[in-house]
Amino acid sequence: MACILVVEADDDTQEALRGVLAEEGFDVRVAPDGTAAMGHLEADDAPAAILLDVIEPLAFLDRLAQQHDLDAVNVIVMTADSRRIRHPRAVAVLRMPFNIDELLALARKYCN
Repeated sequence: MACILVVEADDDTQEALRGVLAEEGFDVRVAPDGTAAMGHLEADDAPAAILLDVIEPLAFLDRLAQQHDLDAVNVIVMTADSRRIRHPRAVAVLRMPFNIDELLALARKYCN
C-alpha cells in the first residue's frame, strides 16, 4: 500500500515531492491530475494520504467525497492561493512555497 499519492501536474514538482518523501521512507505514488488519481484509487490499495495540487481540488474532492470507501484517506491541499481552501475532505492546507519540514510533518501526521 502506498502511503502517499501525490497529485501534481508539473513533472519537476512531482518528481521533487516524490524524491523528498521517498528519501524519508514514505511509499509514494504520483498522478498528474485528478482523473489519473481516481484511477490509482480505483485500481490500487488506498493511500493513507493524498497530497493534492490546488489546480485539481474542488472537482476531485467532490468526487472523492462521494466514494465513502475512501473516507479514511486524508487529503492535504497544496496551494499558493491566499484565499482559504475549505472542503470537508481537506484535512490540511500546505501553503506554497513551503519548506520541506512542513511537508514532512504533515506526511508523518497523516500517514502514521
